[in-house]
Amino acid sequence: WPLHVVMLAFGVALALALRATGRSDPAFPFAELPLHVLLVQNWGVTDALHWNDPAWSISCELAAYLLFPLLILTIDWRRLPALALVAIAAAILAGLHIAMQGAPTLGWDIPRFGLIRCLAEFATGTILAALFLRRPALAWPLGVAAIGTAAWSLGLPETLAAPVTFAALLLALALTAGTPHHPLEGRWLHALGDISYATYLSHFLLWKAFKLVAVRDAASVPLPVIALYLALVLAASMLLYRCVERPAQRWVNALGRPRAAG
Repeated sequence: WPLHVVMLAFGVALALALRATGRSDPAFPFAELPLHVLLVQNWGVTDALHWNDPAWSISCELAAYLLFPLLILTIDWRRLPALALVAIAAAILAGLHIAMQGAPTLGWDIPRFGLIRCLAEFATGTILAALFLRRPALAWPLGVAAIGTAAWSLGLPETLAAPVTFAALLLALALTAGTPHHPLEGRWLHALGDISYATYLSHFLLWKAFKLVAVRDAASVPLPVIALYLALVLAASMLLYRCVERPAQRWVNALGRPRAAG
């Protein structure tokens, strides 16, 4: 949330600068700002993405975190056999596909489908965690991922194929973490992973600001200008991670801890 608020403040500054120069952007409705501060903007209360568009996902994740205790109280995945867990996960993802019937992609109409998509995928993730703890054979998640990829390429709807494929790949990657030559164990990949949340939350508003200064035609941007923008995002991500995200994490984690005796 702290990094989200910092980027939201950047968006407010950008909106005010536009107003001061006689321009306005319908993507910055001040009436909706309280919803974004509270991270409830994508709980079905708006009909379009506004302010910092990528923050829709953390709005939905907040809903998932708030409902997570109810899931724990309702069922303990660890007590169910693996076959039952796989069947429940399949049912959840099939239900997501049915709920999104008519949507050509997972990203279709985010204000309408984003919340149910997040809740379904979050619940599936908790099942994956329970399966991971049992250290199943690697062959079956790889097999499911291969079948899902093939079916997707042959025309299976993305709303069904993509969640199944990525769930299986996620489990396979988790099962192989720490092994030699793992594709995601590189030092630089870890470093990029550390700053990836800052990249995610900053890139959209940075692009809006960057276009005002350095881009004449957004439909045709020269490669050097794109490279300059990517360098800006990388630098901003590193700065936000070190100066906002990490200090905020340390502060939050310290809350409630007993102070050391003086």
